[in-house]
Amino acid sequence: MITLARKANNALKFAQAWRHNLGYKLGRLDVTVSARCNARCMMCNVWKLDKQAREKMGSELSFNEIAKVLTEAAEAGVSSIFLSGGEPLMRPDIIDIVAFARSLNISAVLFTNGLLLSEEKAQQLIEAGLGGIAVSLDSPEPGLHDEIRGVKGLWQRAVDGLKHMQQVKLARGLIAPTIHLHSLVTKRSLQNLAAMSELAENLGVDGVVYLPLINKTAKAGSDFGLDEKDYSVLAGLPGFVKPGHYKNHLCLEPWFKLTMDPFGEIYPCCFAMPFQNADDSLQNTFWGDSDRFSLGNVRDSSLLDIWNGEAMRAFRGQLHEPPQFSMCRWCNYLPREPFCKLEGILKTIPQTNQRDAI
Repeated sequence: MITLARKANNALKFAQAWRHNLGYKLGRLDVTVSARCNARCMMCNVWKLDKQAREKMGSELSFNEIAKVLTEAAEAGVSSIFLSGGEPLMRPDIIDIVAFARSLNISAVLFTNGLLLSEEKAQQLIEAGLGGIAVSLDSPEPGLHDEIRGVKGLWQRAVDGLKHMQQVKLARGLIAPTIHLHSLVTKRSLQNLAAMSELAENLGVDGVVYLPLINKTAKAGSDFGLDEKDYSVLAGLPGFVKPGHYKNHLCLEPWFKLTMDPFGEIYPCCFAMPFQNADDSLQNTFWGDSDRFSLGNVRDSSLLDIWNGEAMRAFRGQLHEPPQFSMCRWCNYLPREPFCKLEGILKTIPQTNQRDAI
């Protein structure tokens, strides 16, 4: 149990880090391991990036390069990594990445569409020490899920993959990995929320995370988009955050985490990555301006140098008020507990660019 004195000490340390725009604790690193994808999701344009477009961004990090970053992350105190894409299971060395993270006492959580989640792959992931897995499942109706994801039969493949994970886990009497559904909420799936929860219970998963549709594509906005009335229905869902929360609230994430794209570029969050947020033209980001938020590349600098480097500290310095970046209006991150409760105090603390010890 965390004592009151320890809570107070943590709050003081965070306030000092906040004032100096220095990271408080790098606890999580989000790693998009591949820009390739085998789904054709209507709300995403990553799958439209052909080989030439990906090569223009650079070559994907090798296993050795990722291992170097993970080693630096472990030294910085990172305890968990989120592996996504694209589709992370398209990387031939994804099992090696999971196992290497585990060897560093870093828990790896994998986000997948489930298309490649065979029984053999489930066994390999669990043997490698996977800490958690989240499989996309957007509807209890196979047809609607397949329409959203653009691949016929994907619903069944995802459900089969979930069952494979459960069977291997239960056969070995393991607690990990945790198994969750990530369910995209659209106008056409609103009426299925109760049935979705029932499906999750029948599958025996650890929980469902409901995610609001973000209009990255014209089709998403015109055919599936949510309106204010829809959001009022969703307000009671556990863990659901309506996009736009940070219009009036501070964002504390850059004091706790970083995001890395498949090419080694480091960003403050997933919304800042151009490749994952491409608009229909594939030339710009869906959030409508040309801002770029790269903080550096791990091929040129160490992760720790980037974590408290000039670019990252400058970015944090712009977050002492509710963020004004256009990408932030779409954010649905959960507020950072318990430090978000300090919001009123944090707004009164003057910032300084002096690299004082904290």
